[in-house]
Amino acid sequence: MRDQTTLNGKLVEDTIPSGRIKCFITKKLRNDTPEEKIRQDVARSLVEEYGYNEKDMDAEFVIKMGRAKKKADIVVFYEGKTHNKENIYLIVEAKREDVKASDKREGINQLESYLAASFNAKFGLWVGSERVSLEVSERDGQRIPIPIPDIPPLGETTAPRPTKGSLVPARNLKNVFGRIHNYIYVNQGFQKDKAFEELLKLIFIKVYDEQYSPRLQFYFLPQDEVTVLRNERLGEVFNKVKNRFNYIFDKNETIELNGFGT
Repeated sequence: MRDQTTLNGKLVEDTIPSGRIKCFITKKLRNDTPEEKIRQDVARSLVEEYGYNEKDMDAEFVIKMGRAKKKADIVVFYEGKTHNKENIYLIVEAKREDVKASDKREGINQLESYLAASFNAKFGLWVGSERVSLEVSERDGQRIPIPIPDIPPLGETTAPRPTKGSLVPARNLKNVFGRIHNYIYVNQGFQKDKAFEELLKLIFIKVYDEQYSPRLQFYFLPQDEVTVLRNERLGEVFNKVKNRFNYIFDKNETIELNGFGT
């Protein structure tokens, strides 16, 4: 396997041994495992999609929790700050695609414990069978992780309303679609073929929205209401999708996901 890096303005190819993968953050070789692939995808996404700087990131960063020491998969520090526990801004835990957030050992509780021990950390991201974003909120002197739609990009305190100009190419769409399909299958009570049908609707809505909507409609922000998303945004775009692709979708079809029915 070959990997291209830049040295003195020139592309240099590195030969990577079979069974190994080059860490996007540390540039060190690691074992090529399903979990490691997820971690590297997330690391690239943080830089290429969210705008964070590789220099403000670390992999397998040790977080002291009482007498115990645990390694967080990815840590993003406050911009330009020293890489220490006090300067942690965002913590990421990346798991295999078959690991659920409710898993007792590797689930979201692990990430929440890291956030609790890192008293200046603001956000957390757990990626496995699904993708869960957390924001740490101060309530009655306690740090409580609250689920949010997405982590913010660099320079923002919340995920902003997306624009067409802010869109960037997604990475590993096959894995993304697989994760969404599994989430629908597990959480919506559908058979796998029905879960695929609902995923297909979302894909068509997303593509149509990016290509033809004057302003993007496919997004969800913390202050948004599900009914607005359903009735005023996704529902309207899906009606246009059905008109344009009437050989694929019946005019009476609706989005049947919980919270999106009409």
